[in-house]
Amino acid sequence: MREEWRPVVGYEGRYEVSSAGQVRSLLSGTARVLRQPRHPRWGHRHVSLMRDGAHSVHNVHRLVAFAFIGAPTGPVVRHLDGNPDNNAVTNLAFGTVAENNRDTIRHGRNVNASRKTCTNGHDFDDANTYIRPSGARTCRACNRDAAARVAARRKGLAA
Repeated sequence: MREEWRPVVGYEGRYEVSSAGQVRSLLSGTARVLRQPRHPRWGHRHVSLMRDGAHSVHNVHRLVAFAFIGAPTGPVVRHLDGNPDNNAVTNLAFGTVAENNRDTIRHGRNVNASRKTCTNGHDFDDANTYIRPSGARTCRACNRDAAARVAARRKGLAA
């Protein structure tokens, strides 16, 4: 597939983004591809764009999605292959936070998915684990303890 360039939404005439995930500046009169450092915690590539004398940092995958996919159908942009370095439009889709969380589990990038116990040491086994609609795991024993504490507080207030 041939790489296509489109204006960055909100920065038309100043920056362009490609279907392969590159960003270039048009400010100096010649197109210059910007470097894309990786976010130290999340691993997403980002660029600093300037408008009205102020710099702002933008994730490259969001720039590509808004330029090529169009109006968002969900609040987040998902990497379909789980690789935050692959910002090609064919690898991106809008989605919900829950879909994105399930993607991280499916791709093995969710640090909590490999945990064997909750923070209080209870095992994450079939009997003690509740899976929320978001895909997050919850310890049933901890939930029971928390509900008992709330009930005790309410009972104390009613007396």
